[in-house]
Amino acid sequence: MIDRYQLVKRNSPVLEKIDLSSPFTVGNGDFAFTADITGLQTFYQEYSDGIPLNTMAQWGWHSFAG
Repeated sequence: MIDRYQLVKRNSPVLEKIDLSSPFTVGNGDFAFTADITGLQTFYQEYSDGIPLNTMAQWGWHSFAG
């Protein structure tokens, strides 16, 4: 049987300090979300001089009009 607690715990990162050169990014190949230490994009101005906080999605790109 799958130990769900251990599975989630293994994939549960913890940020302990702000690192402007290394924001936290999660995604699945079609969607990506970059977060600061709050888990959101609260300190976007602080990160703008380094690696900016972004939200990106593949579905928003089109190679043709219409």
